[in-house]
Amino acid sequence: ALSGVFALIADVLFFLVKIFLIMFFEVTFVRVAFARFKIDQASFAYWIPVSIIGLLGLMLIVLDTIIV
Repeated sequence: ALSGVFALIADVLFFLVKIFLIMFFEVTFVRVAFARFKIDQASFAYWIPVSIIGLLGLMLIVLDTIIV
């Protein structure tokens, strides 16, 4: 297991990679959605998966705090 400065660097790098991936897929999805869908279809397809993923993330955080 990592500790000290190496753990901090790994956490920051992991965070930046996650942010980059989310932004990449978000921008790609919005570009594709506006090219092919009506605005109500695009907004529905965007909000439902993002909401579900966000709720799953919150559940994992709560589960982590309960276990640890």
